[in-house]
Amino acid sequence: MTLRELEERVGISKATLHSIITEDLEMSKVTARWVPKLLSKEPKRERVRVSKDLRSRYKAEVDFLDRIVTGDETWFHYYEPESKTQSKQWKRRDEPVPIKKELRQAIKRERRGKLTLGVLLQHDNARPHVSSKTMIAIDDLGFECLPHPPYSPDLAPSDYWLFGEMKRPLRGKRFEDFKRLEYEIKQWEKGSPKGFYTTGLEKLPERWERSIKIKWEFIETFDNQL
Repeated sequence: MTLRELEERVGISKATLHSIITEDLEMSKVTARWVPKLLSKEPKRERVRVSKDLRSRYKAEVDFLDRIVTGDETWFHYYEPESKTQSKQWKRRDEPVPIKKELRQAIKRERRGKLTLGVLLQHDNARPHVSSKTMIAIDDLGFECLPHPPYSPDLAPSDYWLFGEMKRPLRGKRFEDFKRLEYEIKQWEKGSPKGFYTTGLEKLPERWERSIKIKWEFIETFDNQL
């Protein structure tokens, strides 16, 4: 959520909101998300522990990355500000995740052979993703849910790789209705470079390594902007 949207919702100036978020709540923005500026020791240890576990599996299992399916949700607006520091993504926290039939069909259609290998589902720990209903659905599908440390959008491909690129060509444009916005998004999907999604996933081992080396600090840069 951006300061602009918060300003419209609660009627408080952006300057005041920024002060509340950064000073009173002690939060900072990482990969377009607000996260606690100073994590307690346990979340920090969890970041390192999960990164080490996933790195070990990557080194031990030849097809580890090939089996990963990642996903998330974001908001697209009829108007996206041109500034990179403004609205890059929006999270839907209370809407159900399209799991079961829809997910299985999408994997079968887009990633042939992955169902046979065994799907490793990578997503963050937002409430819809870890609800009992979602976890039961994942178990019914026979998928394995990979661990993801809290407050770690810098370790989620959708956050550090996908959403920013999807919204880049929309900045400064205004759309009169959903159909036109949807058309623009689909045009971006059709024109995205070959291997774009695979490249985002292939950044994971590097990010696990960096997370371990810098001892739980956030990796704040977008890899596709380096």
